[in-house]
Amino acid sequence: MKKLFFLLACCFLMMGSFAQTNGCTPLSSLNFSTGQDGNGGTIAMNVTDPLWGGTSIPNMTGIFAPWNNIPGAVILTSGLSIGTKTFKRCFYLCRDTIISFSGVFRDDNQVNSFVLKNSSSSTVWTFNTAPYTPSINPQCWKDIPFSGSVTLPAGQYCFEFTYTNQGGLGGFALKGTISASSAILSNFPNCCCDCSLLPNQFSISGPTCFCLSNNCNTVLTYNAPHLNPNCFKYSWKVSPSVPFTGQGTEHVTINCKDLKPGTYTITCTISCGGKAVTSTITLTVCAKPSPAFSMVSNGSSVTLNATGASHCKDYWFLVTDKDNNCAYTSGETVQFLAGNPVTFTGLVNNQQYTVYHFVICQCGNCICWSYQIMCFKWLPAQLMKTARGAKGVESISDKESDNLNGIPAEFKKELPKELFIERRADEREMQRDGD
Repeated sequence: MKKLFFLLACCFLMMGSFAQTNGCTPLSSLNFSTGQDGNGGTIAMNVTDPLWGGTSIPNMTGIFAPWNNIPGAVILTSGLSIGTKTFKRCFYLCRDTIISFSGVFRDDNQVNSFVLKNSSSSTVWTFNTAPYTPSINPQCWKDIPFSGSVTLPAGQYCFEFTYTNQGGLGGFALKGTISASSAILSNFPNCCCDCSLLPNQFSISGPTCFCLSNNCNTVLTYNAPHLNPNCFKYSWKVSPSVPFTGQGTEHVTINCKDLKPGTYTITCTISCGGKAVTSTITLTVCAKPSPAFSMVSNGSSVTLNATGASHCKDYWFLVTDKDNNCAYTSGETVQFLAGNPVTFTGLVNNQQYTVYHFVICQCGNCICWSYQIMCFKWLPAQLMKTARGAKGVESISDKESDNLNGIPAEFKKELPKELFIERRADEREMQRDGD
């Protein structure tokens, strides 16, 4: 029988007009009725509701049956499209709060669900009495009340109203109000903006030194202060230009494989309401040194020679490897020499030795380093064994490392203290980047 009461949508004009919001102030009470414009006025028939958005349906309006009319609200119709439809209405909280909401609705034909979701699409409130039976149509003939109260963090939230149209024209109308204890409710994200929160200056956190190896794949992260991304805009630049990800966010990342030795300037600009603040951080990229060396044997002595840059320093430890484990064990005899080349004396035939060679380079304000461990056996010269060009030497193992924890504690007193200070600071910075 209700089809007898249909009115053609095109023949009816709702009073009021659509007004575009050009500015906004957060409110303590927000009208989220259907058919309202951004300034609280009523939209005209056949005008798209600017706040209640439809899902895969023509988002038109119009009164087509008297039982769907709720004073102060406009019916949103899905037209002659049969099936399940969803309308969505979003709003914003400028800070953590408790909100309360209440109102009434009518729909044609059957309400399936009415929920409130957060920005991650998780439901935070549900209208528990849905669905209704289409044959009874109580949701058309009378106002169906709803109410709720939820404690929520700041952010975006959306009501979703889903119903099924059984035939003919379909649609729904809702009249409702959201309330908070203070003016923190908004229809638009920019209404929550307080550009006075933009600092006069800020710092960028991230690595300032990096030691570059040939097979590098480390990701370097740079962070600016966290500010509401709906209000504060982030713009980044790296000079000289290299690829980076995260433009427009509060942090960016650079893969070290895109870097070359040199100095880079990372710049971030944060803007809000016509005001902008810029900060920079400088990254020094240095080539990781090679600890490779050659050996020359002469009777009971061995000369070790590294080819390094003039700004690098070489430190050597010769371990009498009594337990033959190719490493230093506490209590074993150790000879220490600094410089390049160096000569160790007193080597004994058939004795196994382990050499630790550290190369430490000053690069701008950075320190880059690595070390190599070589395990060998000292043999009678007439056996003519060779290792690294040295007769009378048999190489057993050879490995390179930059593991700070792998350095024996007894060695650390001979190595520059700056090595451990710089490295620990670098590891802490990289750990923060990983977090």
